[in-house]
Amino acid sequence: QNKMNLGLAGHINIMIADAAGSIVSWAAGDDIAEPDRTEIFVAKLQEDEKNVGVHSDVEEIDQEGRHLKVRRHLGERVELSLRNVTRHGLSVISQSHAFRKQVFEHFGPLSENVTNEGIVMAFREAAIGKIVFVDQPLTKYRMGSGTSTYAGAELKRRKEIEPIKITGWYLSAFQQMQKDATKLARPLAINYQKEIERNFKFYTSLMEINTGAAFLRPLYKNFLAAPRDKRSLRAVIRRSLPASFYRLLST
Repeated sequence: QNKMNLGLAGHINIMIADAAGSIVSWAAGDDIAEPDRTEIFVAKLQEDEKNVGVHSDVEEIDQEGRHLKVRRHLGERVELSLRNVTRHGLSVISQSHAFRKQVFEHFGPLSENVTNEGIVMAFREAAIGKIVFVDQPLTKYRMGSGTSTYAGAELKRRKEIEPIKITGWYLSAFQQMQKDATKLARPLAINYQKEIERNFKFYTSLMEINTGAAFLRPLYKNFLAAPRDKRSLRAVIRRSLPASFYRLLST
């Protein structure tokens, strides 16, 4: 336990620095790991020296520990290629995840503003090795606590706070990718660099909309960058609607 709240990134940096082993498998205080999770993760990493990360499905539970559903991950979320990570900001399933410590030794500590380690770890692991997926729920993930996505009845949190938080996940992650790309042995392919830059600009504009700093200019910029993406338009509507109308539309 730290003497003061260091935030997500600060706490992770200290934890990694103190870890003596070559493999790290972290656990949030509100989640429950299955008894064989670490054994399975270590075995998967040791199958191939190129395997630097491993993650799995999770079982979602409520605040009292009751089963909600098994969250299955298919398609692109299983095949975490560097292309998919830089283009879509895909994340390892950080609630059920292990990795070789060399990943951190290669790139160094996380920036203090990082608020979603899963996206950053997906980039780091895909950039220097392979990520393995286990199609089996190895962690019971408690919904509605900590930094998990909120879908409750509190209107202000759903309308204002939650969108800012989620946008911040991606914005800080792509900013970290820009920094991490400079630490690769070989320069990152130009198309991946462009995807990271494009996403960084997109989420910068989306953050402006979600914080209410501006609407029209960032909406226009994001429309030019991604004409088919409706997140910016939805953000404008969500911010502009009176609370009573938003409540009706979101129920």
